[in-house]
Amino acid sequence: MAAINKTQAQSLLHYFLFDPNIYTSLIITLEKKEKIKTEDIQKAIEQAYTQNETTMSKIVLDNGEAYFENMSKTGCKVFIDQRDWIDILHENEKKTFKLNEGELARTFIIDKQDEVQLLLMVHHILGDGSSMVLLVQDILSNLAGEGVEYKPLNNILEVPRCKYPFAKKIGIKLLNHQWRKTGRTFTWKDYFSIHENFWKDRQSYVKPTTMSESLAEIKEKSTELGITINSYLTAKQLEKNPKYHIIGMPVSIRGNNRSLSNQVIIITLRYQYDTCISFEENAKKIHQCLKTILDDPSKKYFVTNTFGLFDHNLMDGALMAKYTGYQNEMAEKLGSIIGMSGENKTQLGVTNLGKVNLKEEYASFKVQNILVIATPMSTTKDVVCAYTFKDKINLCYSTVRKTSKNC
Repeated sequence: MAAINKTQAQSLLHYFLFDPNIYTSLIITLEKKEKIKTEDIQKAIEQAYTQNETTMSKIVLDNGEAYFENMSKTGCKVFIDQRDWIDILHENEKKTFKLNEGELARTFIIDKQDEVQLLLMVHHILGDGSSMVLLVQDILSNLAGEGVEYKPLNNILEVPRCKYPFAKKIGIKLLNHQWRKTGRTFTWKDYFSIHENFWKDRQSYVKPTTMSESLAEIKEKSTELGITINSYLTAKQLEKNPKYHIIGMPVSIRGNNRSLSNQVIIITLRYQYDTCISFEENAKKIHQCLKTILDDPSKKYFVTNTFGLFDHNLMDGALMAKYTGYQNEMAEKLGSIIGMSGENKTQLGVTNLGKVNLKEEYASFKVQNILVIATPMSTTKDVVCAYTFKDKINLCYSTVRKTSKNC
């Protein structure tokens, strides 16, 4: 077995920690078959927090190193609110998660006469999209009185060491060396500062929709073209937005890991949609580009292994330089390299969660609808999140914009 590169887990933890636009949200609507007490829903959520080691942990910053530490009581929150979910979302995206106190998730109960909505807002440090679904499964199972197994935390990405371009490795080494001479270690005070600065004049914008074609139709078309559903969906997004040519795509390497954790790597697709040829031809070309990346470990794990080479505090410094006015040449240079600005910035993130594996029918309620929102990180302009529920592929577009009239 190839040696596992564990250093990238620490670098990604730092990046997820200091990036201010790092929330994932899930709204689930339950149709009541009989009366359900609000306090029973609250109890089911609180119980789910205790059934996962991740939601019973806080983040510790120790001289530049970040890690999870167990707590005797969860810092994750439950709220009861009657407002529309989008108003709750906009208010709470501006409220910095107190990760140092274990606040990795917030769940809002919007209880109505015939239905109840649950809005889950989680910091990305808690986990990926699949982690949110796992947490929802636990909540619904608790509400239905079913058993839930305890899930320990396993946040190590099983990423093999791959051959890395020598010249790039030397360049990163020099960058780290210069940073260690000129940079500094960042603290929780910096974490709160960066989030407050970012959200004081910004707001997320969300547009959910459903594809007109059914899952069966898309499967059939993809099979005829000899491509994957993922390639088909990506081609559809670029057909709508042909100006986008740098696409970031999370790829799950979760396997049998059922912990609430980030088990995705990022690949970068560079493809300019050709309006002079058919959609089908573009889709085939996109599929071949993706296959070339995924079949070659050095390309597949390139982004993740690159993050693992940078000094952890330098990662923090790049975000501090972008959003707080922190001045450091090496931090600004890294920001440009990884696409926080300039020509390397990812124009569109395309994430496909696949089928949302949730039981739909319970004794006292049934799952009516799900909406998953993935907000763009600092290296990405816009994001579309795709997921399949009830044999329909749902899409949710999201971006973050300045709210100031002068911008």
